[in-house]
Parts: sequence; C-alpha cells; structure tokens
Amino acid sequence: MGRGVPTGLVLRRPDGQTVVAHRGAPVVTVTGEPSELVLFSYGRQSKAKVELDGDEDAIAKLHETKQLGI
Repeated sequence: MGRGVPTGLVLRRPDGQTVVAHRGAPVVTVTGEPSELVLFSYGRQSKAKVELDGDEDAIAKLHETKQLGI
C-alpha cells in the first residue's frame, strides 16, 4: 500500500480517526469523509472534498501523483 506516494501520508476522518497510509517525510495530512478519501486515493484529487495540511512542496508532489496506490 502507498507505493506510489512521494511523501508521508496520513488520512484523517472529520471525527479525528487517523491512519498512517504511508510513512515518509515530509508528511501530508488529508482530512475528509471516508468516501472523499477514497476518491482522493484513486486519483480523483480535484474532485475530492478534502483538506490538505503539510509542506506546500509535498502537497504539490502529492497532487502530481495520478493514483496513490492506497
């Protein structure tokens, strides 16, 4: 899981439940409803209603990745 991710990646639900999807640095935290996290993970980043938190360069790299392989 997460082989295609160029950064560390944490997925977080609005209720605070969190999972580390990929270890690495820098870390980007993606927060959203489970269905939105799935959209984001399968390359639909522009359609997913999520919030991204982390280093700006890391977020840009994450957006360039077509499918995160999560």
